[in-house]
Amino acid sequence: MKKYGWLGLVILGACGGTASSVGVEPTVPNDDAGTLPTTPDASVPDAKNDAGDGGVDASKADTGVDGGEGGIWPANATEVVAETAGGGFVPPSPPGSECNFGQQKYSLAVPTKVLTFEKCITDGFDIPYKLAKGTQTLTAAEFASVDKAMKGLAPATGTACGADKPVLTITVKTPTASKLYYDSFYQCIDPATRTYVDHIDGVFSAFNAIVKLK
Repeated sequence: MKKYGWLGLVILGACGGTASSVGVEPTVPNDDAGTLPTTPDASVPDAKNDAGDGGVDASKADTGVDGGEGGIWPANATEVVAETAGGGFVPPSPPGSECNFGQQKYSLAVPTKVLTFEKCITDGFDIPYKLAKGTQTLTAAEFASVDKAMKGLAPATGTACGADKPVLTITVKTPTASKLYYDSFYQCIDPATRTYVDHIDGVFSAFNAIVKLK
C-alpha cells in the first residue's frame, strides 16, 4: 500500500477518501544530486512514520544549540534553513497562484534569533494560493522549541522509502561550512550523495507554530 505522507492524508480526507495522482513531482532545492524520480520503485516497502520531536539536553540549554563541531546541530551553527517546494500528492495550484500547496521556507539566524519566512497560504483548492512573507524575532520560548526540534534530528536508520510527500530539507550553516540534510522519507533516492535524517517533520512543525501571519 502506498504511503501518502502528511499532505497526502490531508488531501485524501478533503476529497472524501478518493483521489488520483495529478502528476506533481517532488522537488528539492538546487544541488548536485540531480532530480528526484516522479514515482519511486513500487517494490520499495512503505515508509515508516518519520515524525518526532526528540529531546533536549538540559546541560546545553544555555548555548541554544547542541551536537558539537561535527553534529547535525553544532554548537557553532549560525543559521538553519528549513525548506520545501511543496507539491506531492495534491491537486495542481489554481490559476493565478503565487506558490505550490505546502511550499514553505524558514531561515533562522541563530545569533540574533531573527526568523525570515515564506509560507504558501491556501483558503481552498479552487482559490489562488498566496505566498506570505515575513520577519520576526523569536522569544526565548520560541527559539527553545526550534532548538528542541533540531536536537531531535538523527541520522536515518531505516531502509523504507515512501512516495507522494513533498521533499523536506534542512540546511545548517556554520562560519566555515554549509550542510544539507534530506528527509529520510525518501532515503532510497541517491543515498550515496545525500545525507538523510529522521524526525525532520518536527522542525517544520516548530516553525509553523511560531510563524505569525498578518
